[in-house]
Amino acid sequence: MFQVARLAIILTLMGVVGMVCGFASKLAFGTVSTRLGHRIRRLYVESVLRQDMAFLSMHTAGELSNRLALDIKLIEDALGDTLQLLSMLVGLCVSGIAVGFAFSWQLAIATVTMTPMIAISGAYLSYALKSSAERSSTIFARAGAIAEESLSLIRTVTAFNGQRFERERFNGKLHEAYRLAISSHIKNGLLVGLAMFIMLASNAWSLWFASQLVGAREMSPGVGMTVFFAIVMASLGLGQMFTPASKISRACGVAYNVYKVIDHIPAINALDTTGSRLENVSGCIEFRGVTFTYPPTYDARADEKAEEQDSLDLRTSTSYIGKRRKDNAAVLRNFNLTIDAGTKVAIVGGSGSGKSTTIRLIQRLYDPEAGSISLDGVNLKQLNVQWLRGAIGLVSQEPRLFSGTIAENIALGSGVELNDEFEADLVMDSYLNRLYNAESVSMEQIVNAATLANAHDFIMQLPDGYDTLIGHSGQLSGGQKQRIAIARAIVRDPKIVLLDEATSALDVASEVLVQKALQQATAGRTTIMVAHRLTTIRDADVIFVVADGHIVERGSHDELRYKKNGYYAKYFDTPDSSTTTEQGHQGSDHSQTLATRLDSGSEADSDCSEMRRLNGSPDGYGLDSMDDNTATQLTQHDIASEKSFPHSAATQSDSLEDNGEVADREVLKANGVTRRVYRLNRPEWPLFILGGCGAILVGLVWPCYAWFFGELIFLLMNNDQGEVDTMVIKFIVLAAVAFVGNVINTVCFGYANERLVRRVRRMLFSAYMRQDVAWFDIEDHLPSSLESKLASDALAVTGVTGSYLSTQITLLAALCGALVVGFVSCWQLAFLLFTIVPMVGLGVLIGLRITGKAQHFAYMQLAEGNERAVEAIDEARTILGLGSAPVYKFLDDYRTALGKPGKALERALVYNSFAFGFSQLVVLSVWGGAFYYGMELIKGAHCDIIGMIRTVCAVIFGGLGLGQVLAVIPNPKAAQIAATWIFNIVDRVPLGAEVPSKKEKKGKYFENTRVRPSRANKPLQGEVEFRDVQFAYPSRPQAQVLKRLSLKIMPGEVVGIVGESGSGKSTLVSLLERFYTAQDGDVLLDGQPISEYDVSWLRTQIGLVSQEPHLFSSTVRENLLYGHPAVDTISEDHLMDCLKEANAMEFVSQLPLGVDTLVGEKGGSMSGGMKQRLAIARMLLRNPSIILLDEATSALDNTSERLVQTALDRVMSGRTTIIVAHKLATLAKADKIVVVVKGEVKEMGTHQELEQAGGLFTAMLKQQRDATE
Repeated sequence: MFQVARLAIILTLMGVVGMVCGFASKLAFGTVSTRLGHRIRRLYVESVLRQDMAFLSMHTAGELSNRLALDIKLIEDALGDTLQLLSMLVGLCVSGIAVGFAFSWQLAIATVTMTPMIAISGAYLSYALKSSAERSSTIFARAGAIAEESLSLIRTVTAFNGQRFERERFNGKLHEAYRLAISSHIKNGLLVGLAMFIMLASNAWSLWFASQLVGAREMSPGVGMTVFFAIVMASLGLGQMFTPASKISRACGVAYNVYKVIDHIPAINALDTTGSRLENVSGCIEFRGVTFTYPPTYDARADEKAEEQDSLDLRTSTSYIGKRRKDNAAVLRNFNLTIDAGTKVAIVGGSGSGKSTTIRLIQRLYDPEAGSISLDGVNLKQLNVQWLRGAIGLVSQEPRLFSGTIAENIALGSGVELNDEFEADLVMDSYLNRLYNAESVSMEQIVNAATLANAHDFIMQLPDGYDTLIGHSGQLSGGQKQRIAIARAIVRDPKIVLLDEATSALDVASEVLVQKALQQATAGRTTIMVAHRLTTIRDADVIFVVADGHIVERGSHDELRYKKNGYYAKYFDTPDSSTTTEQGHQGSDHSQTLATRLDSGSEADSDCSEMRRLNGSPDGYGLDSMDDNTATQLTQHDIASEKSFPHSAATQSDSLEDNGEVADREVLKANGVTRRVYRLNRPEWPLFILGGCGAILVGLVWPCYAWFFGELIFLLMNNDQGEVDTMVIKFIVLAAVAFVGNVINTVCFGYANERLVRRVRRMLFSAYMRQDVAWFDIEDHLPSSLESKLASDALAVTGVTGSYLSTQITLLAALCGALVVGFVSCWQLAFLLFTIVPMVGLGVLIGLRITGKAQHFAYMQLAEGNERAVEAIDEARTILGLGSAPVYKFLDDYRTALGKPGKALERALVYNSFAFGFSQLVVLSVWGGAFYYGMELIKGAHCDIIGMIRTVCAVIFGGLGLGQVLAVIPNPKAAQIAATWIFNIVDRVPLGAEVPSKKEKKGKYFENTRVRPSRANKPLQGEVEFRDVQFAYPSRPQAQVLKRLSLKIMPGEVVGIVGESGSGKSTLVSLLERFYTAQDGDVLLDGQPISEYDVSWLRTQIGLVSQEPHLFSSTVRENLLYGHPAVDTISEDHLMDCLKEANAMEFVSQLPLGVDTLVGEKGGSMSGGMKQRLAIARMLLRNPSIILLDEATSALDNTSERLVQTALDRVMSGRTTIIVAHKLATLAKADKIVVVVKGEVKEMGTHQELEQAGGLFTAMLKQQRDATE
């Protein structure tokens, strides 16, 4: 007994050591994984924001942001608990083999011969899972790109009923990723089962070989038992390595794609610290012999074809990149241009002639292929790129604002300055030790810049002034956003100012004021203007006319205007939209010649030539068959939810709260969320039952193993070969059971898991698509936030089902089996042990409970930081144009967000580590106590030696399995948080919809019964009436946009709506599209409340062309047919006729594949004028009853505008048309013009009546005419 007591004490001391080591390892791996995860995230975001345009054109924003939201989380998890478990198993394996060799090298060698089989299967598993993870990550990144595009262009999606199309596109990509995931689960199950079979079969081999050594008296039974037990533990560790190894292999697969971005060195590094700085900038810019061609754009479709044909490993993807690139024609050819210091120059030409390309080259967003560009005689390549962009102020044609306050948005325009705290002796770091910093901007500077941009007045009228929060789109008008962008450009006091259609979205009064402000702000500075409006460029010192990639004419406005047969003279003689009269719409022959000379060759050889690399065929995005009843019901729910419901009298802000949401933050309710997740997984219940049977088999393996193990010592002592052979057969049968159980368990639960993830993502994305536009205006619902949750939260939901359920069943089976073995063998010892062992689980549960709140807080903070980073990635192209100052701002914000949960996470990690270490102490202490008490029972004849060994082994193997499983068990708390958020979105009833009853919520989804079939079967007559309409945007309920506005438009009337920016013109368009619902008053169509019409059908009757036209990442054809209610009825001839009427046929016909050419991400391969013409063609194709034109021709040059306006005049004939315009002369033919001031109708009449009335319209018209003279 002394020896037994000594053994018990040794085991207890080992438990103390195990507790210390377990605590230290858990704490170390947790700390390292968290810090490395944060570091990888920081490096990844920094890398994306330092890339050049060539890199960004090869990667979609959705793809890049998805890797941040999902892939890096997988890497972090693999570096933490998973790697710790793998390290423990390696230690167990190595120590077991070492003990075996120390006591009997013959038996150890015989046993180790089975190891290569396990190693080979493990190596194959790792390779297969890594390759599968790489491909799956890439495919889901494409799905993320679709989601990002859909959410960022949600107004266009909604206006054209594109929700179903977007769901089909997204679901198609999900299905591809799903098939890969299922394949990896099957491989994983087979290989894990094979490993367990080899491990247990090797025990049978070891037993037989040990019996031979004992029979030959080369080894005693005691030594044989010691070696056998050591080898068993080693093989147990080796066999169980596959679970953590598979997770690490998947992490390695996605890590390849992440580090490929991190390690990519751009040709033009936005954060480069090399290069010179000019002390005094004069502003002389010279293009000398410049030839430029846009780099290739990533073509996902060609990528998919390459994968289908070759199934190439992603690591060799460069081998087929060339297959999907198409050479582009040069945009600029031997281009020469000199801009003197301090002069104001204008660059004009047809849409797509390459005007904006010169702006991008000056910013050094691209480098020319040939020739050089210099500033004050210094080649731009020799200048520091951060300093260069910081010296330039840019206002682009489509201004982009970021989430945050107005003041913060303006401050993003600050320049850069040398960092006084930079330590040259330390490693340079863009977060902690950088050479440059963003210049500090005072509130006074912000106000001054806003005042110069004529933005101060409207900002001060907002509820919170400069502290007003604006989202991705916000509720600012186009003119207001453009004025903020101008303020952002001039706040840095730039040496060079680049204005790319900087005033195209401004009303007459604002344009005049902003033009004067710009004249003051740009005085003495080199200013380059790209513009279509002659009112913008007439005061330029020099005007350059670009055609066919060359400067074809230069001079002042007066010099070029009277130049005989000159390009500019013909351009000027073409009736300008600002001076067009009723007769001017008729055009002239020489204007047609100008259209040919300015637009024909130049468009094809410039920005549209950029698309010659986009070679693909139309791809019909078919909806994969829903493979479960839940998905079918969900689809029915989505279709029903897109319909219109009776108007609610509650305000929109109240409705948000009534539907379970508050404008600033959603209220999370987790009642029954776990039960609901299981109901969502109901179609897979047969798989759960089958997988549960497999999990039971896996759980019972170790109690059975303990039963067999108790007999081994006597088998070796008796050395009865017949009994040994029988035991060998038992081990082989047990190995087969383990193989079957592991395969069934892994495959079934993995399959169910993947189906749930796919279903949740489908459900969540469908919920996004059916929400009202007002919902997307909420701060927490920015596209970056929603996209991040779509990637991560849907995956986290599986933490309460799938692998979690499998773990629970396995543990329960193991516990029950161990109880049976223990109580049958020695019930007294079993009773004692099984009252102590639960302390292990209790310690782990306490750790999880303590860490739950901290993990929740950390989860929310990380999600907030990721949302900010995803926004930066999505707008990386805009940030590049602004320079490195906003990059540093985003990096600082991201680093701060990652650091917020630091101390809470550290405390949680300490508690969790202590709980884990304590469990190790309990396990080893229980072992020692079990041996001592068991010997006491044997001494008192209450138990025999076999029963004692069986009972102790049941506890040993059960405890070992318990500790290992609990080390990697999913966190149900995080899953509940994610599921709660998702179900809140899914359950939300869009504004204006009736709340379904409890019965309807259970599966019979609410269908709209208030639609008038008779009215839905024939076109609208077109009578529109706003009756005492009062409206404020839900996110700014205090700021009334419309104030008891009343307006009636008769069928077939053409009505122009004019007024200053922010007066509510575009809001009227939004109300007719039912993007929002008026808080008071009525909007009527044909005398009926608009809320009584089926909203999907209603939108088919309305043709919208917005101020900022948006295209999707598909072909020209698919963009034209987007959301069309009768796609199959559209003939090719009709399609071409619409393109001709929109003056788009000429440039489309010169694209590589014509209408089947891809347009790039969000139409990025096309100029603003091209996009606007395609948007007009898309509207014409729908043949609407009501036409809404919201600055529909603002991005067109004069020639294109005249031709398109002529086409629109024909289309508008007999249709109710509402035109929102700043160019008053375009309304000369309008039946009625309405002047809106601060949400109220101030004047109404024909163009002639209002001109003669001497009121507001007269003043506006005079102001605009004066500007053109």
